[in-house]
Amino acid sequence: MLQLKNIGKTYPGFNLSDITFNLEKGEILGLVGESGSGKSTLLRIIAGLEYSHSGSILFHQEDWTILEPQLRKIGFVFQDYALFPHLSVIENITIAASADSKKVEEIIQIVDLVGFQDKMIHQLSGGQQQRVAIARALMMNPNLMLLDEPFSNLDTMLKASVRKQIKQILKNNGCSSIIVTHDLEDAYEMADKIAILKHGKLIQLDTPQKLYSDPVNEYVAGMTGVYSVFKGQIIRPEDIEVTQNGKYKGVVKSRAFKGSHYQIHVELQEDVIKLNLGTWQVKNEGDYINFNIK
Repeated sequence: MLQLKNIGKTYPGFNLSDITFNLEKGEILGLVGESGSGKSTLLRIIAGLEYSHSGSILFHQEDWTILEPQLRKIGFVFQDYALFPHLSVIENITIAASADSKKVEEIIQIVDLVGFQDKMIHQLSGGQQQRVAIARALMMNPNLMLLDEPFSNLDTMLKASVRKQIKQILKNNGCSSIIVTHDLEDAYEMADKIAILKHGKLIQLDTPQKLYSDPVNEYVAGMTGVYSVFKGQIIRPEDIEVTQNGKYKGVVKSRAFKGSHYQIHVELQEDVIKLNLGTWQVKNEGDYINFNIK
């Protein structure tokens, strides 16, 4: 449905280069990368809020490359939601598009805001404000939904429940969507496919499962989960079996608690490697450890 071909844009000190991918109808794509990787710039280029210096954007074979933003019919949910505090929920939702009462009622039900139509924005929780922003975008019957760091203003507990709600809304509406996030859990929870950006380049694009099981390099491995490197091979914690009869033996040089696991550095004769072990496998500095690679 959406095709990006060799999109590039240059700023002083930054270069977005040769971004190419397709987005299918109803598909949710997560754009993941560190701050300054080019995620939001790429989103704004797709929306028409910025123009690329090279490449093309096609939507159902229509050339969007220099098409004005308002002609693209894109629903854009900004990081801060961009709601009007002096207007009610219903006024915020309908401000950008006229619609009959039946359409408005339908959107209110979709985003689960029935009974909140006359509330002011400051009377809503963060999750409710987010749903108002999405309702306003859906009022346009958008060709495409773009969400820029939509969960960054929510606390951890609220974020987990809101992610599920928003994904269900997007899927029920059948709208193709692109979500920019720096949080891997957002992408894993929401996206059908994930694109990893680094310094303006697309490093890998695939399903979450494929990115985790077969990352192209250590950067992708680190962006998609806990990993270790052994003999030049990227391995996950579940690939490591600590056992007294393990094929490999080394001494623990350091360890650090990471919450769900300990990260330890093990010195073998040929190398110093990094292993990530569950808390039940804790080893102290100076201890020897035997392990196998599954």
